[in-house]
Amino acid sequence: MLRFNFAETKESKFSRYIRLDILFLVLIFLVVYLINSYQVLDLKRRINQVNNKISHLEGEIRRLKGYRVAEKQLLQSKQILKRKLEIVKALDRRRQVPKFLYFFSKKENLVGVWLNKLNYKVDNLKVEANTFSVGSIPQFFRKIESDLGVVKLKDIKREEYKKPSLKLDIDYYKFRFDVRLKNGASH
Repeated sequence: MLRFNFAETKESKFSRYIRLDILFLVLIFLVVYLINSYQVLDLKRRINQVNNKISHLEGEIRRLKGYRVAEKQLLQSKQILKRKLEIVKALDRRRQVPKFLYFFSKKENLVGVWLNKLNYKVDNLKVEANTFSVGSIPQFFRKIESDLGVVKLKDIKREEYKKPSLKLDIDYYKFRFDVRLKNGASH
């Protein structure tokens, strides 16, 4: 036969009010709450990191926009300088230095002679020069005729330079002449 124990057993207050299943349920809620709190805090931390990165990148964008403005200004300056350089090159190509200027710039062509004035019109030169010796004038004219063109002597004057404070008294010859250039100014 079966035995039954119908005697009442005494339960403790703890086991009467707090059951193991309720305790387990509370523990599960607590774990879920902690996991949820950790995830929320982690998301907030990540959001703050992303916001910091965004603000940093926005600062970089502002800085790079400043560079972009400077770059545009530099490109404009580059274009202006290119145009100026092209103008200078075009002017340089068109510029011709007359041959007679090269002739008069060489020391070996002006031995014993120095120039006072040099006037140029189309293909004619008017020159005023000085020398200490009349004998150097024909040599000078031969060089001019061989390099530049036909020489026409206008006049020769004997002049005297006096400087009493230095006790200086120098005689020299002043002469003027015209040169009709052979092939114009540039040749």
